Amino acid sequence: MNRNALASPLWALFAALLLAPSLAIASPPPGHDLVVKQQHIRAEIAAFRGLSIDHDIPSEFMPPEALRQVLLHKLAEEMSDQEIADEATVLQVLGLLDARIDYKSFMVDLLTSEIAGFYDDDTKSLFVVERPTEDFDQVVLVHELFHAIQDHLFGLESFRAGGKENADLMAARTAFIEGDAMAVMLDYEMPSGTSFTDIPGFARFIRASASQAMVMGGDIFQQAPLVLRESLLFPYIEGLVFLATLKEMGGWPAVDAVYSDPPMSTEQILHPERYLDRDHPTLIRFIAPATSTSKPFYDNVSGELAFLIYFKQHQSLLSQKPAIDAKGAATGWGGDRVHAYRDAEGNAFVVMLSTWDSLEDATEAFAATDEALNARFPAALRQRRHSNAGEAMQWTLKDRIYYLERRGTMVLTIEGLPASMPLTTWRESIWHSHTQEPYPAFTASVPQP
Repeated sequence: MNRNALASPLWALFAALLLAPSLAIASPPPGHDLVVKQQHIRAEIAAFRGLSIDHDIPSEFMPPEALRQVLLHKLAEEMSDQEIADEATVLQVLGLLDARIDYKSFMVDLLTSEIAGFYDDDTKSLFVVERPTEDFDQVVLVHELFHAIQDHLFGLESFRAGGKENADLMAARTAFIEGDAMAVMLDYEMPSGTSFTDIPGFARFIRASASQAMVMGGDIFQQAPLVLRESLLFPYIEGLVFLATLKEMGGWPAVDAVYSDPPMSTEQILHPERYLDRDHPTLIRFIAPATSTSKPFYDNVSGELAFLIYFKQHQSLLSQKPAIDAKGAATGWGGDRVHAYRDAEGNAFVVMLSTWDSLEDATEAFAATDEALNARFPAALRQRRHSNAGEAMQWTLKDRIYYLERRGTMVLTIEGLPASMPLTTWRESIWHSHTQEPYPAFTASVPQP
């Protein structure tokens, strides 16, 4: 597992470090030498993957207690405690995280219990974690060693560019990097001359494995909220399916080409045809009302994956079958921008503006959000509001307002707005100030020897 998402928000950051729970690693047998072992593995990877490096990667075992300190150190380098708390607040406002959970401590505990190994692209070193109750699993070394090969040949640093301001882009880049490492790990175990893509119904099989992991994971993983479990599994499952699609179409050369033109959104990972068609997302920006005294504290991009998780999370509150399919409602995402603010009393609220590929897609996203907010606030006063060229709904609680509006192919959501604040001023400022532009092009870095 590499740490190529350490510039992204916390859940994407940890997604870059978490290895599938089934790949836990144990203390090595007496006399085991990671460097000697990797020489044989590098030769085999070169034979079937066509990528190689001609030098050893510094490698060592690490006890779990040291791993926790490493995680805390790496996290402190990239995010302040306030930034972590702010991200937790956004998730709480959106109903995705219980306010009683200590977000930072929970995630560090989760990784300490689940991580099998990681490649650090700062020190160019590989680490595997000692687990006293299980047998050493060679595939972990294969996975992490391939991350080192990726870094030395393609430069993982460039894949982090823009990740702090765009969690969706970082999740997509992480999914491709992890998908390739998972593919190499699987092919390493396949009989000579065969590939994991030869397995009939492979995509269904690997997604079924993910469902099992959601049920059979460790105790801490099972306690994690849906947003964390789904986000942490996404790079390994959907990244691998994305990788398989490209490999089936053009072999390993088609996969190698992605390093110079990586995916730009989780939409492109979930729908590889969108990547192949270069259906790139739209970058959205908007500003708060000029008269507002609220202070912004969060600015990011959610993406299709986040919409899918949001719909699934709140549909789970329904007592009957959801009227809207969560996956179908999230499909058609074209871009978004999420801001969060605090008023003078410290009350947080979240504003999201999204664009969709068609009027039908936007209407379905509106309906799914409507269903989600109804599920969250069944006792709230729900009112239909006037909207120019679209539709709008409002939920009013004692001191908070939740607002949903569609205008054409764009959808605006305001969650948790203090009732004392002028809703009309906010919604009109967002609609009138918003802009749309293409995503910036990817610039690859040149790996240093």
